[in-house]
Amino acid sequence: MKIFRLKLLAVIILSSCGKDDSTCCTNFDITVNLAVKSDDNKDLLNPNNAGSYKLGDIKVQYLVDNALQNPSKGLEPSIIDDFNQYLLRITADPAKGSPQTITLSWGSLSTDTLLCELSISNNSTSITSVHLNGNRIWLIGDGARNFTLFK
Repeated sequence: MKIFRLKLLAVIILSSCGKDDSTCCTNFDITVNLAVKSDDNKDLLNPNNAGSYKLGDIKVQYLVDNALQNPSKGLEPSIIDDFNQYLLRITADPAKGSPQTITLSWGSLSTDTLLCELSISNNSTSITSVHLNGNRIWLIGDGARNFTLFK
C-alpha cells in the first residue's frame, strides 16, 4: 500500500504543472545579494560597526532608455542579516527588460554597476548572468548569487 501511495504521489506531482498551463508555477528568481566589506574585512552593512552604510546612504537606480529610474514599489533594496553577515539585497525589475543595468551609489564616494541578464517567459523570470563593474561574476548554474564588494 505504501508503494502505491508513493507512486500516486509521484504521478500527481509530475503532472500538476504542465507546459500548456500558463497559470501554474510562477517563479521569480531575481535577487542579488552583496556583502560590503572594507579592505580589512569589516562588514560595512553591520549597523553595530562604526562607519557602516545605512540603507539611506545607498542609492539604487535602474538605467532605462539612458535615464536613471528609482526601483518600482516592492522592489526597493533592503539590508538583511544572513547569519551575522549583513547583505544588501538588490532585486532586478522584470518590467524594465533585459539586460538590466543597476547603479549603486555610495554617497559621494563611488558608484558601482550591476548588469543582470534575465530570462523572461510566461511563468518564470530569472537572472541568467550578473556582471559587476564590467566583469562577469556569476553565470546561471554557479550557485547562490551572493557576492562581496570591497569599499
